[in-house]
Amino acid sequence: MREKAATWFAAMRGPDAEIMRKDFEAWLAQDPLHREAYSRIAEIFSLGKGLTAPVSQRQPAVDAKGFGRIRQLLIAMSLVVVPLAGGAWMLDRLGLPFDASGAMRTKPAPLTALRAEFATRLGQISRIRLADGSVLTLDTNSKIDIVFDRTARHLRLRSGRARFDVAHESRPFVVSAGMGQVTAHGTVFDVALQPDGRVAVRLLRGVIDVALPGGTSGMLTRKAVIERLSAGQQVVMAETILTGARTLASPIDVNWPTGKLDCDRAPLATVARAANRYGDVQIELADPAIGNLRVSGTIRIDEPRKLADRLALLFDLRVDRSHPSRLVLRSRAPEELDVKSASPSQQDRTS
Repeated sequence: MREKAATWFAAMRGPDAEIMRKDFEAWLAQDPLHREAYSRIAEIFSLGKGLTAPVSQRQPAVDAKGFGRIRQLLIAMSLVVVPLAGGAWMLDRLGLPFDASGAMRTKPAPLTALRAEFATRLGQISRIRLADGSVLTLDTNSKIDIVFDRTARHLRLRSGRARFDVAHESRPFVVSAGMGQVTAHGTVFDVALQPDGRVAVRLLRGVIDVALPGGTSGMLTRKAVIERLSAGQQVVMAETILTGARTLASPIDVNWPTGKLDCDRAPLATVARAANRYGDVQIELADPAIGNLRVSGTIRIDEPRKLADRLALLFDLRVDRSHPSRLVLRSRAPEELDVKSASPSQQDRTS
C-alpha cells in the first residue's frame, strides 16, 4: 500500500495529473486505508521539503522522466525520514551534543516544520494519523490546515467538523475555529463549524481550555474569555460571545466518526437532519408530525437511501422518489393513519 500511495503521489505531481485524476479519486474511495496511506506519504513529502539543501543539489519540478525516481524516493523516505526526524527531535529535547547521524553538533538542531492540508468530500469521513501520533477524524465536507513547529502544534478548522484524539507531549495542541481556539495536551474533543457561523466545542475525555481573545472595537475594550471544560461538557462560540460550559446528557452523535447515531427516543426529524449532511439526496418529511416520531437504537446515517427505506418500514410510511434529489417520507394511507394520533407502538419504535 505504501508503494501504491507513493506511486499515486508522484503521479499527481506530474504532467499527467489531470488525466489520471478520475482513476486516482476512485482508488482513494476504495478503502479508508488508501487515503490514510496517501496522507502519510504527503506528510513525509512535507517533511522532506523542510530539509534545506544546497542550491546546486535542488531538483526541478517533477517531470515524466523523474516519475520513477520520485516514487522510489518517497517509498524510501516513508521508511527512513520519519524515524530520523523523530530521533533528531528527541536528541535535541534531551540536550545531547549529537545529531541524528551520531555526529557531534555545536548547537541544537531545529525541528523540521510540518505543513499539511486535509479535506473531505460530501459523504466522506476520513481518519488521519498525524506525525506526532495524534489522530484526526474529519467529518463530511470538512477542511483543516495543520502547522507543526518546534514550539507548538497548530491546526485551523476551515469548515465542517473534526475530532481530535491528541497525543500527549510538551508542545501545546491548539485548534483554531472562527474567532476562538481550543488548547489541549492529551485528550479527545470535537470542534464543529455550524452553518450559522457558530463554533461548537465538545469534550469527550480529558481537560481543554476554550478561549476567545480580547480586543478593542471602537471605544470598547473586550477582555479575553477562557472556559475550562470537563469530560461531557460543551460550549458554543458566537463571534465575541462564549457560552458557559454545559453538560450534555446523551448526545446522539457521539459516535459520528463511525457514521452512526445512538438514538434514545430521538425525533425522526433530528435523524433526518443528521443524515442529510452526508448525502447528495435529502430526506424530507411530507408532514411535520412525522418528524415527532421517536427512534431508538443505532442508526447509520452515511447511507441516506437505505436509511429512508428502513424508516419507512419502521413506521409504516412510504418513500416518494419522484424527485431525483429528494426522498420524501409520506404516510402510507393518510385517511387510515393519522400520525398525530397514532398508537404508542407507532409513535415510538426501535431500529
